[in-house]
Amino acid sequence: MKKGICTLICFVIVVACFSQGNPNYFKTGAFAPPPLGSVKTMVDQDWKARVVEQDGIWGNYGGITGNAFFNEDWENGYIKLSNNRLIANIPLNFNIYTNEIYYFLDSLVRVIEPSVPVEEFGIPIQNTDTMTKAIFRRGFPSIDKNTDKTFYQVLVDGQICLLKLKKKNIMEQNNLPGVPPQKVFVDADFFFAFSKSENRVVSIKKSKSSIISGLPQYANLIQSTIDIEGLKPNKDADLVNLFLAINKGIKQ
Repeated sequence: MKKGICTLICFVIVVACFSQGNPNYFKTGAFAPPPLGSVKTMVDQDWKARVVEQDGIWGNYGGITGNAFFNEDWENGYIKLSNNRLIANIPLNFNIYTNEIYYFLDSLVRVIEPSVPVEEFGIPIQNTDTMTKAIFRRGFPSIDKNTDKTFYQVLVDGQICLLKLKKKNIMEQNNLPGVPPQKVFVDADFFFAFSKSENRVVSIKKSKSSIISGLPQYANLIQSTIDIEGLKPNKDADLVNLFLAINKGIKQ
């Protein structure tokens, strides 16, 4: 009996030590408790935020199948305000469909109201074997239906920024006869270039002709970079490298 009790105590101690030393030991599902070690008290209490229900949102957004969010789980990210205050290590996710930041505080899921002066936020993402941050920023000039409140993912930051607008469109699918169509979220990505000197945003496609059309003043630089480096702008990695080269060429 004593031996059994000792074995049980040892097992509890081992599990406790392992879980404390491994923040990801307990999988953090959608709207479940955030990763261990998250900061829960750094957000101003006077922030305007609404509390949302933890159930019935993720994976079944108002009867729509799919995920309206950037990630499927909470990730400890950061929020930067327009006064340069930085709130770090807070469980975040981004509702792409509504263009809203969700965070977890005091066991509640909260949504930041548009009036809160958020300038930028970052969420960790898995990129091959390494963890990087997806940086989202707003405050860019309006274009099409996008306003200065629209968050773009910043792929390249410089004199000429490469921006990606992630969208979640709702479409109806009907794969079986006699069955009512089902609404689902469908991902769509749009790309833009932002010129800081001109304070101008232009829509671009992932092609050489579209990029030159949007940035005609850098046509020679774009053409020579693509030729020399053998870049294919229709590939995300090559598109990023092209904009890095454009900014490097501007500095020279």
